[in-house]
Amino acid sequence: MSDVGTSDDRDSKAKWWVTGIVAPVIVGVLIWYLTGPSSPFNHPKPSPSAFYGTVQVPSGLTDVYIHSDPSLNASVVAALANGATVEIQCTTQGEAVLGSSLWDWTGTGYIPDADVYTGTDQPTMPTC
Repeated sequence: MSDVGTSDDRDSKAKWWVTGIVAPVIVGVLIWYLTGPSSPFNHPKPSPSAFYGTVQVPSGLTDVYIHSDPSLNASVVAALANGATVEIQCTTQGEAVLGSSLWDWTGTGYIPDADVYTGTDQPTMPTC
């Protein structure tokens, strides 16, 4: 008498089912989870709401001024001493000062970026 449907036959069918269908589905779902929008690894870093710089008063001056517009001819709204920390909320282009036309918005007015040490000549915040 022949053994039809032996346990070895059932085991090989079960192995095929697991390796041929179940495992690829699980791997696909895992890849989707780890790379998709709900992934715990797919959270963009929030952009900062402000960046801080240090005022560097040019030689021969006692203060750096914050202006109402990005121009040295605009109204002065505040004065900052050397070493003061300034909060930069956004940047814009304006009158060139010491070779740079970049100005930083502080929340109360504009200060020439050339007078603020930020570690870079590039904008540190989005455009105003």
